Amino acid sequence: MLRKYSTAPKPLFGGSTPPPPYSHSYQQLQSSLTRKPFLEIALVIGVGALTYFAIDNYNERIKLESKLNNHIVKSQQMQEVYLKQMNAQRKKRELQILNERKSTLQRQMKMALHIAMLRKQLADLGQDPVSISTIQQEYANSVKMENSISNVSGTALWIADNSELKSYLPNAREYDEEKGSN
Repeated sequence: MLRKYSTAPKPLFGGSTPPPPYSHSYQQLQSSLTRKPFLEIALVIGVGALTYFAIDNYNERIKLESKLNNHIVKSQQMQEVYLKQMNAQRKKRELQILNERKSTLQRQMKMALHIAMLRKQLADLGQDPVSISTIQQEYANSVKMENSISNVSGTALWIADNSELKSYLPNAREYDEEKGSN
């Protein structure tokens, strides 16, 4: 059952013959060749831009890290300077307190020595010195006290103006001098 046709059979897809394969690939090749330089230029520009941004980002990060490290070092140095100043002020204040205590103790000892010499003088003249209880009673009646910030101890003592002993009270500063007058 084979038949032989004298003419070619009709095509199944509408009678048109397919275009030759080489003509289609030639157009595709020609269009890709014209588009390829633009694509390559765009790729080069894109890669260049990404590279630039990456390098710029790296450089900025390095600069910022350097600034941060410098800031940390300066901050530590300033903190050390501040601590040294605070320690120096504390030591100065402690030295001031020690010197004031030393001065007060020396003054008290000189006054005590003066009192001892006066008591000896009274004893040599046959007079009995005033008793401690009398002194304590006079202290309670005549001595006034005030808190003060002008000295380290914060307390100032003085004899009231109405006391008859005020004129006999030596100036405590006289005992601070190397060669006191009394």
